[in-house]
Amino acid sequence: MKVNDYKIGVELSGYISDMPEDIYHNTEGFISKSSLGQLAKETPFRFFNSKKKEQTPAMAMGTALHCAILEPKKFSESYILMPDCKSKASKEYKEAVKNNLGKEILTGQNCDNLTGMVKAVYANDFVNELLSLEGFNELSGFHVDSETGVKLRHRFDKLCKCGIAVDIKKTQSVNYDEISKTIDKFGYDMQDSLYSDAYKAITGEDLKAFYFVFVEETYPHEVAVVYLDDISKQVGRDRYRDLLNEYCMLVSDMSQVTNNKGASMVSLPEWTLRQYENEIEDGEVY
Repeated sequence: MKVNDYKIGVELSGYISDMPEDIYHNTEGFISKSSLGQLAKETPFRFFNSKKKEQTPAMAMGTALHCAILEPKKFSESYILMPDCKSKASKEYKEAVKNNLGKEILTGQNCDNLTGMVKAVYANDFVNELLSLEGFNELSGFHVDSETGVKLRHRFDKLCKCGIAVDIKKTQSVNYDEISKTIDKFGYDMQDSLYSDAYKAITGEDLKAFYFVFVEETYPHEVAVVYLDDISKQVGRDRYRDLLNEYCMLVSDMSQVTNNKGASMVSLPEWTLRQYENEIEDGEVY
């Protein structure tokens, strides 16, 4: 597998290592699984006119977790941990901000949660084995979809040279049913299939495995390693392909992306109407 090192002006094609995260997310002309996920939730007008979303506290914690596990050197250079600091209004916190410009400062429970998640991940023998395999962390990939001509990007948390992919997710519960719901809710099935198809398009080979590592954000930070069955992978593939085709259609005819809609009839929620019908049957409405 050929991997190019990142440098300014590098051609956005194939796999590129050490690409800064902000540059990856701002590559023009390329869309990602996250973009397709947004298209599924929004109208075309909103999708093509939405502003870049601000990072939420949950997203910030996820970024810190990835950095701590996959880029420990960068983490030590970019983050300050203050577990004994309970308030950002405190003098010690303000002094830390003043003396560490450009660094992320984590305090109190966030520190405990982060260090607990990292320890739990590495304490899992199977995960530790996966992370020790030779490969690339935070590896960016770029290719053109052969069917639609759409430019796609993806970024593996870890891609092993043996063809195994690893993705790390923080979660509230690793209960089997909850993980299943989480995968469905956040479109991780689409992620698995899109990344697998992209890997095949770039390398000409199939991924051997795609493992999701889930770790609970709060104590005791239980860890679960899962992979999708074939039917779930196919569902994910159909989902992302449908959205990709929709995106391609919209781009080719932007007249559909409009805020100039006509009038349409709307009804009350179904449960309200059912309640109304029940009241009529019970004689409560005259």
